[in-house]
Amino acid sequence: MLLRIGTRIGVQSFGGGQAVQLYAYEELVDRRGWLKPEDWSEAWGICQMVPGVNVIAVSALTGHRLAGWAGVSASVAGLIVPSVAITLVMTAGFVHVRDLPWVRSGLHGLVFAAAGGSVMVAYRLIRPLLSACRRESPARLVAAAGIVGGAALLAATGRIPLLAVLIGAGAILAGVFSATPSPSKAIETP
Repeated sequence: MLLRIGTRIGVQSFGGGQAVQLYAYEELVDRRGWLKPEDWSEAWGICQMVPGVNVIAVSALTGHRLAGWAGVSASVAGLIVPSVAITLVMTAGFVHVRDLPWVRSGLHGLVFAAAGGSVMVAYRLIRPLLSACRRESPARLVAAAGIVGGAALLAATGRIPLLAVLIGAGAILAGVFSATPSPSKAIETP
């Protein structure tokens, strides 16, 4: 089943990592309900910390969570094999049409569509986390929103390596969350 789903995602998801993530999210979270939005966000966050292609890492991680090592093999193979084949065929064809004016114009439009997909992916990743913060305490919500904004600004400047921004943001939020008791801890009595 994971091989079939991975293959369908690999065949349909033109546009790179963001498109793959949108299709995978819709399939595994929205359509099948195999993962909760929080689980998906956690998996994506973990995969931001590993080297290589994050979409393949998410595919491997979710495949393992759903079906162990066989799930890893099926998910990754389904995602990669059709994508590589289609990429090779399209690259060979693109060489012949790349200088046509309508192809150049189409590529400009694709950039805007990809940016829209990136915004949608970011929204889907952050929505469950902000909802959890809102339920837990206003201080956590303000801290999370501030960290998101600050991390986005730091990443946009390009002066600080993205890995440093990710680690720093995670450390600051960990500190804020450990200093601000969650509602369940606040109710507990010794």
